[in-house]
Parts: sequence; C-alpha cells; structure tokens
Amino acid sequence: METDIRSPDAPLSSAAPDQRRPRNPGYAVLLSNIRTFTLIAFFSCGLLGFTFYLSGRSWHQHPLRAPAVAAQDRTPHAGGLVRDMQVVQTDVLRRMVAVRTQAEARLAAGEYAAAADLLRAALDQWPQWAEAWALQGRIDLKQGVYRDAADALTRALAADPVHPDRLNDLGVAHLYLGHPKQAIALFNMASELDPDCAPAHFNRALYHLSHGQYDVAARALGAFLHLQPLDTQGNRLQAYLLARRGQHEAALDVLRATMIHAPGQGWLYGDAAALAALLNRVPEAIYYLEQVVAMMSPAAVQHLYGQPAFRLIRASEAGQAFARELTERAHLSPANIADADTPPASLHPRLSNR
Repeated sequence: METDIRSPDAPLSSAAPDQRRPRNPGYAVLLSNIRTFTLIAFFSCGLLGFTFYLSGRSWHQHPLRAPAVAAQDRTPHAGGLVRDMQVVQTDVLRRMVAVRTQAEARLAAGEYAAAADLLRAALDQWPQWAEAWALQGRIDLKQGVYRDAADALTRALAADPVHPDRLNDLGVAHLYLGHPKQAIALFNMASELDPDCAPAHFNRALYHLSHGQYDVAARALGAFLHLQPLDTQGNRLQAYLLARRGQHEAALDVLRATMIHAPGQGWLYGDAAALAALLNRVPEAIYYLEQVVAMMSPAAVQHLYGQPAFRLIRASEAGQAFARELTERAHLSPANIADADTPPASLHPRLSNR
C-alpha cells in the first residue's frame, strides 16, 4: 500500500495551475475604477494648485493690496501691526484722560475759561468724544451760557441717550432757557433711570415747589435727602417746607442740625432767626442775627431784618437796639442801606447739576 505524504507547502489541490477555478470577474472591474479615480484626483489637484498660483500673482499686483503691503513693510509680521495699533490707542487714551483730569481740576477751581480752552482743543481733535461734550456742557452751565450748554449736552447724549447725569444737566439748561416741560421730563427720566441720581431728585423738588406742588416737592426732596442727608441746600429746603406747614419747631431743629455740618453758612442762621422770631423767641432770634452779621454784609443783614417774619422782633426793645447797632457797624444811613445790594431771596437754592 502506497503512502501519500504531502509537504506542508504543497497545494491543497492536486490539479495543475491552469486547471484551477477562474477569478471573480468583478475584481478586474474594481481595479480599473480605482486607477481611473486616482488619475482624475491627480489631475484635479494639479489644476487647483495652478489656479491658486495664478490668483496669487493677480492679488500681488492688485491696487487694493497696497495698504496691506505697506503695513507688512513697516512690521516684520502681522503681530507687529497689532502691537503698533495698541500703542497708538493707549497713547490716545492716555492723552484723553490727561485732558479730562486737567479740565475737571480747572472747573473745580472755578477757572471756567481755562477748562473750556482745554476741551475745545480736545474736541477739535476728537469731535466724537462724548465725555468732553458733557464736561463742556457743565462749564457752559456754570457760566450761564445755557443755549451752548444744551447743544453740548445734546451731542454728549447722542452717544449715550440714557446717561442720568447728562439728562439732568440738560434739564437744568432747558429750565433756564424757559422750557419747563422739557426740563421736568428730563429730570424724571434721569431719576427713573438711576434712582441714586441725587441732583435729579433735588431739581424735581425745586420744579414742583415753584409750581406750588408742595407734596410732590416733599417726596422728591425726601428721595434726595435719603442720598445726601447732610446737604446744606437740601436741608434748608426741608426746613422751608416744614415751615410752610406750620411746623416751625421741627424746621428750626433741621436748621440747627445743619449748622453743625455747615457752620459758615450765613443764610442758615438767617432762616433760624426768622423761625425763632415767628415763635416769638426774641433773644434766640437776636442771637442768630448776630451770627449772620459776622458772615454777611450789614446791608444784606438789614435786608433780611426787614422781612415780615421779624415784625415783632423789630418792635421789641432788644430788636431796636440790634437795628441801631447794625446801622453803626455799616456806617451807612438808613437810606443808603435801603439802596445797597440785596442778597438772593431766602430759601430758594439754585438748581443742582453736580
């Protein structure tokens, strides 16, 4: 019996090679498709690269490229251009801050013309600088140039229409220009946008007071004093409203407390003297009048002493002695005293724009 021992490398089939099973016909089709796709991809990439090359040469010669090329020539790379722009912006901001600081310092010192000159030069260079226009508007208000103030503040609000302080300042300008409806609308808007905008509350109080709306004025003043409890004008106005209600003792208490924080305000003592006179407290009224003499001119004190509130004081012996002493101090005859300059009306503080 013959034994058939096959080599491990021998084919499993004993048939000749040309007698094996033929290959799958789809295999040849697949190879043909792969070759075709490869050729198409190769030529497409080449065509795309050539197109980019031509477009690059065209942009290199395009006139719109000139600014970019100039920028690249100035800096070694794009990061350098960004750094240059940042340096320029920082320098401009530094200069603007310096101008603003100087102008505010001049304004605080009462040097309105110098402050205005600084701002005009700045606005010639940066005409869209809203903060400078707002500061210019404040200076115009201080100088009593209300039309210019309104124009400057309107330009400032163009950049920020809901800025409470600027709305209040514009309201002050309109009130002095004789536009009360526009003014109160601006004061109301400022206080609604920012309940902490104290000047707007104060100006609302003055507006309603001037229109005889005392309850509304008292509420607006209360909002102001909540924010500025030690304000001299606000407390003086509070005393006035209390006195109108007949609460003379409470009004006098307000003035006494205010004197502690503002001891050099002559009109506080004048108001206190008037309240003491209405309460028929002659020595106290004379005491406050003596304090006024040390702070105000004799002519101003004489004008104050002529007010109806002092009628009973003037009739008293102490009141007559005070009148003689006042005349001697002034070295003026009664006629000259009557012709002298008189102070502003009592208990009517100015509008507040800061």
